[in-house]
This record gives sequence, structure tokens and C-alpha cells, in this order.
Amino acid sequence: MRIYLCQVRERTDGSLYIERNREASTEHDYIAISHVWGSPDTIQAVKVDGIDEPVSLSPGKFDILTILRRPDVCGDTWFWMDLFCLDQTPNATIPMSDQLASIPTIYKRSRCVKVLIESPICRDWTATVAQADTRQTDPDTFEELELHHARKCRLMLFADPWFDRLWTRQEGLTNLGDIDKWVSEGENADQREAVYTFLYDKLQYHGNIKPDSGTKFQAYLDLAYRGELDMKNYQTISAGEKSLYSPIDSAWRSGRTTTKARDYVLAVFPDLEGYTVPTDARKLSFAELLEDALQQLQHSKHSAKAAAKVTKGTVETNDIADTSIQPFIPATPANITEAYDTFHLLKRLPALDPTPQKPLTCSGENLHVIAQNLTLTTTIPLTKPNLADLVALWESSANITSQLLACPQSSPATATRVLKSEQDLCYRSFALSFCQSTVRKWAVEKNLPHGFVHGVVDADKLTGVTEQQYGVYLARFMGVGVIE
Repeated sequence: MRIYLCQVRERTDGSLYIERNREASTEHDYIAISHVWGSPDTIQAVKVDGIDEPVSLSPGKFDILTILRRPDVCGDTWFWMDLFCLDQTPNATIPMSDQLASIPTIYKRSRCVKVLIESPICRDWTATVAQADTRQTDPDTFEELELHHARKCRLMLFADPWFDRLWTRQEGLTNLGDIDKWVSEGENADQREAVYTFLYDKLQYHGNIKPDSGTKFQAYLDLAYRGELDMKNYQTISAGEKSLYSPIDSAWRSGRTTTKARDYVLAVFPDLEGYTVPTDARKLSFAELLEDALQQLQHSKHSAKAAAKVTKGTVETNDIADTSIQPFIPATPANITEAYDTFHLLKRLPALDPTPQKPLTCSGENLHVIAQNLTLTTTIPLTKPNLADLVALWESSANITSQLLACPQSSPATATRVLKSEQDLCYRSFALSFCQSTVRKWAVEKNLPHGFVHGVVDADKLTGVTEQQYGVYLARFMGVGVIE
């Protein structure tokens, strides 16, 4: 994969400058740099020798070339750093969309990731902990002592803004090299928990199926106090097992922030196999990028698809009917949790082999996933008599209560309030059939229609609907295509 790489060079007079290799690739030997640009009220445009355009730096990094030239940072080794290696000029030899899409691979293929933190740290406390014997250290006792020290001294690594930002989280997750080195230049319990959350995600990202508390504690000491984190010490995945890591779910849980809302998409979605960064990504808003990303996931090449937790129809009264069941997208989310709060990803189930016929089962995901993966043959026609069998499958394999609360698009728990056509009436009837067992369970009175606010359309009311048209409506409702 083609990328730009940089190197700090020194002239005969001792001055430093950046040399940029525009023909490099991820096969080269290089170090990846992760850093926080700084807060919007402190960063300034700084001219760096060798770079045509000014770059944004926080006060602690104005002398960025001297920092990068240090032997314990990059020395004379080639490195990748977004400030210098993302070329946003019109004549860039690599399209900007390709540069953004390549960022996860850049960090994965690097020799190591080095993090330039913003804050000074308490060196005495750090040195004391670094020398401690982990085997003789009780995690609970250590956490109490650490918080006690933090009340007196705020110079703690876990308070650094690196643990708040979204891009730095993504950069820190991916690398599998020998060392993640922290270089210091410059709510305690909650901030420390953010570090533990990051470590949990990083361990899962690299295949540690269920990181236990001891593993996380060891990784925490290595990262925060010993200055290096060798992921090879934490690999516990066995043959045939799959990592539980989910890019969207773990990013949502992290609560990280970014200065540009569009980065809530551009920083995370490239980690999903098959996602393509739009060519004009830098010109699109967050809402436009997320809508495009969710639409991309609807294609079968992806291993997951999006389902709405909060639909447009529940928030926007002026939305048109055919988009009202799509996820509502906030215009300016405060953090990644808010950005991803209105949808979730559902894993696609493999299509079931219809020959020979076996009892239909699933892993308990959601109804519309089951329906999507039914392989229809002449022995399983979508007709009125077979509706009861589909309902039985639904009731035996899905969490109907969660489905009713989430109300995802294309779900048999989702009908419509608008009854303008024969199809609308059929959809209301189908939704009633699939959900009546759960409604009976939670309704004050057990006899339907109690518990249904907007009325009931049962099968007896579908007069005039032919058997063929009934099958067409049922196929559309289940999301498996139209049978003509």
C-alpha cells in the first residue's frame, strides 16, 4: 500500500528539516507516531522546515523536529505522522480518500507506535511503580494507592488528553509491534477507567478473547509505568476461536471525542472490512458520511448490517415515510457514544442449506436477520398456513422484548401507523402475529387487543387479499425479496 513517510534530517549547520518520501509503502520499515493535536484554544499554526503548509501544534510541540529527532523517539528512522504524511494539497499523488482509508493499515504494519503525550508525568511515582514486582502486587491495593497519590499530584499519565480523543484510540489499538512507547513532553477514577477500557479493547482487538482482571492489570502497569506494551505477551486466542472485538461497539463504549464530527466515521469505519471512504470525504458532513457508511453495510459483502435503535420517524416529524425507519443521525454529536447511539450492528448469519431440510435455528440475534437468511424453496412457501411456523421460529430464537424496544428497520416487530394501502394492513397484521406473545406477557390484561395503542388488524380482516399477493406482502415484510 502506497503511503508517505518522513524523516528528520540535519544540515551541516545543525538545523533540522523534514524529508518526505512520496513513493514509500507499508512494506518499508517505519515508526508510527500517535499524538493529540491539542485543544482548539491552544493549538497554533507553525511553519516546519520541509513542509510547504503550516501545521497545527500545541505549545509543548512547537519544537517538534527536535522531539522527533531524539534517539528514543525516531532518531534517523523513517516515520509516519499525520501532520506531515497526510497530503491534502490538490496535486497529491495519493487521493485523500485512499490516505484516510489506509490509516488502520499504516499503524498495523509499523515497527511500533510511539505516543507523544501532552502532559508532564510524576517521574518519582512512575519510577517507583515500574520497579515493583507485579506478582507480589495486589491490584485493588495498588488502585487505592494510585488514587491517593493522584489526589496530591495531578501529573498522572491517565489524565493525559491522549485517552480522550478518538483518533488516538484507533491508532493505539491497531499496532502489534514489540513496543508502544510513551514519550512525555510536557475525575482520577474515571480517567483511569478510560485507560482500562482502552486496554480491554486493545487486548480483544488482537485476539485475547476474554481478558481477565489480572491480564488487564499487567497490561496497565506495562503501558502506564514501564513505557512499553508488548502485545505478544497477551495473545490467548486458540485455533478456531474468533475475537469478540467489534469496532463499532467498542468505539461507542469508549466515549472518545474529536474536534471534527466527520472523524467519528473516518476514524472507525475503515476498520470494517469492505468499507470504502468516499472520494469527497473531507467535504461531507458527519451525517452524510454516516448515512453513506450505513448504506454501504447493507450490501451482502459485509459481515454485519446496521439496525436502528432510534429511528428518524421517532424524532423528525417532517420526514418522508420511506426513510422514517432509518437510524436518526444527530448533526453535531458531543462524542462517539452520542454519534453511534441511534444504531447498532448485527452480525449476518450464514444462509441455511435447504437440502436436506432441517429445523431452522439461529444464534438468537434478531428476527429480521433470521428472515433474511431463510432459503426459500417450494417446501417452505410464504403462505398464510406457514405464517404460524415462521412465528414459532421467531418466538424460539429471538429476544422479542429487545426487538420491540429497538424497533430496527425491516423487523417483523416493525409495522406502520399509516394505513393507506392493502400492504399497510397486511404489515400491521404480520407485526401483530409476530409480537402478540410478548405483548400478552407484559400487558396488564392478557387478552388482545389490550396493550395495542394503534389498533389491531388480524388475519380475518384481510378480506380480498389473494394468496399470491399475501405471499408477496409477507416476503417484503420479512425482507427476503418479492415472490412473483
